[in-house]
Amino acid sequence: MLGAGRIGGWAAKLFADFGYDTAVWSRHQKTLPGIHSYFGPAQLADALTSRDYVISSLPLTGDTRGILNSSAFGKMKRGAYLVNVGRGAHVNEADLIRALDEGQLSGACLDVFEREPLEASSPLWTHPRVTITPHVASFWVDSGIDQVADLCGQVARGEPLSNKIDLERGY
Repeated sequence: MLGAGRIGGWAAKLFADFGYDTAVWSRHQKTLPGIHSYFGPAQLADALTSRDYVISSLPLTGDTRGILNSSAFGKMKRGAYLVNVGRGAHVNEADLIRALDEGQLSGACLDVFEREPLEASSPLWTHPRVTITPHVASFWVDSGIDQVADLCGQVARGEPLSNKIDLERGY
């Protein structure tokens, strides 16, 4: 799991609870019971090397833009499967198609794209190893209505707001 925040941490815990050998990679080391943590740029290759599935739920920052590119795909286990539920700008789409065509990756499931809606002419629509979902991945974690209700309750109770964005980190 690339990203160990609210969505990535939730998904990693779910996979670990189902008995999968699960690891996360994030900007800083995370402590999640039963889950190996890789962190920082120096450990990205180690996080990618032996995984059958690589799922990205990263935020979009200067450091993560284009992170899933030919270099990253080349470090992944041959035949790995990519899932991107983070941000479309994480994936270099031309590099992804090349990795799929060359068999480096066995497939990809993409919920987000750099340009949305995905252009009708994009080869991703017809690629036999690509599954496209309609940008609904976070629906399974919680709804926006729940987040708004929680924030309204925090304001009403005079509590500090959760899920605040740190503009310096970019998420």
